[in-house]
Amino acid sequence: MIKRIKYLNILNNYKDKPIIKILTGLRRVGKSVLLDLFINDLLDSNIKKDHILKLNFELPEHFDIQDYQDLSDRVLKWSEGKKGKLYIFLDEVGRVRDWEKAVNGFHTMDKFDIYITGSNADLLSSDLSTYLGGRYIEILVHPFSF
Repeated sequence: MIKRIKYLNILNNYKDKPIIKILTGLRRVGKSVLLDLFINDLLDSNIKKDHILKLNFELPEHFDIQDYQDLSDRVLKWSEGKKGKLYIFLDEVGRVRDWEKAVNGFHTMDKFDIYITGSNADLLSSDLSTYLGGRYIEILVHPFSF
């Protein structure tokens, strides 16, 4: 894996800030890998592993999460009894119907630091500004440039 320092610095600058971090870009530009690298940085900075939840909606193990209610149920069950800041990573979240409702609810609870990835097409088709207006920063990930 190639560490993409520019993007990791951006994520670190927004870490623990009350804003949803949304990584967008073309397919296969490295959004998921960037999440994994950032998670490794969190672990290296002594964030407990059980305080980090990554759900990749392209993996069969998460196909049961069909809509915002399923997503809410999964995250809230995972977070039960945990103290301190919790980190949620939702990879290719556009595959979950009405995901914005769940994410807005998590943001309102003020106990989660939220990171999302999605292809431009998936996220542009959703109504980001309606549900998340003023609550998110979009980080456009570009392909490698040599």
